[in-house]
Amino acid sequence: MEKKKIPKVSIVVTVYNGADTLNKCLDSLYAQTLEDYEIICVDDGSTDNSLALLQKEAFTHPKVKVIHQDNQGVWFARKAGIRVAAAKWIGFVDCDDTVEKTMYEEMLLLAEQAEDIDMVVCGFQKVNAQTDETFARQMTGFGTQIQDIAACGRGILAVINPSMWNKIFRLDGVKKAIELTKAPRVMEDFIFITSILPLFEKVAFTQQALYKYYDQKHSATKTIGYQDVKEAEEAVVCLKSFWITRYQDDALLELLVLLHLGIALSINFNQKGEQNRSVWRETICFMDLQFPKWRQNRYLKIHYCIQHKMMWKLYLAGRMFQTPVFPIAVRVYHFFSEKLNVDIKW
Repeated sequence: MEKKKIPKVSIVVTVYNGADTLNKCLDSLYAQTLEDYEIICVDDGSTDNSLALLQKEAFTHPKVKVIHQDNQGVWFARKAGIRVAAAKWIGFVDCDDTVEKTMYEEMLLLAEQAEDIDMVVCGFQKVNAQTDETFARQMTGFGTQIQDIAACGRGILAVINPSMWNKIFRLDGVKKAIELTKAPRVMEDFIFITSILPLFEKVAFTQQALYKYYDQKHSATKTIGYQDVKEAEEAVVCLKSFWITRYQDDALLELLVLLHLGIALSINFNQKGEQNRSVWRETICFMDLQFPKWRQNRYLKIHYCIQHKMMWKLYLAGRMFQTPVFPIAVRVYHFFSEKLNVDIKW
């Protein structure tokens, strides 16, 4: 019997009521210049005809596998995909997004440049889902290179976008990610990636914007409310418990939580005025309770920022976050974003 060929990359596509966008997403994966890959589609209890579409695709395309589960959310859908993945490398795609045809070939070439690379990161395009026009390109900031994490200090990992979809990971690494019994509606990518970041020795980067993220009006990041903040805090507490039993660098966790729970979530919080200020105050209290040394974080010292220039923006944001000026700065940020109708990358 001929031995089944192991794919080079497993691509997990999470699907929930994605019938309108699924074909476009899958067509971009079928067009990949890389030949040896598998597509694992996880239907997360869709109530439209997504599952029927997936089963049809699996019948006609040998690369496609389909998993169906009751609705549990994207976190558990990704975990289901990880469990059946067969390749050395794994990537994740949302069913309403697309990828450039060279994405996985280019990223795999980078991954194979050294034996101890754990993750490859590419730039991405933000696309208006209504007009199909690209309105922003966000690059990695590192150029095309391999970054030795041990040599430069792990604080530099804080400047990497925490999204799952513009990256490929070693499968054996993602299998070590935290398990949650309840995942938050927002920040699940951050929780997942942060739980394995200390395992990484080298990370490869390309400036090429190879992933197309379609900006949806009603996506989770566009509708962040107070309950989402509370759920994110609960998940961070679980992450902290996971972290302290495995890793030594508490300062890195403090830095990452400050950036994503404190600064980024405050910026993306959809309520304005006093509610925004109230969430900021409560987040400060949360940081003081869970991470009492966060204000003295060693990665936010001037000498570290002098060594690593990409940290200056985070340094300034972290300092501002500690002052009453921060909620005002957030309002100014939203004002100009709306008036100029552009995606301002803070």
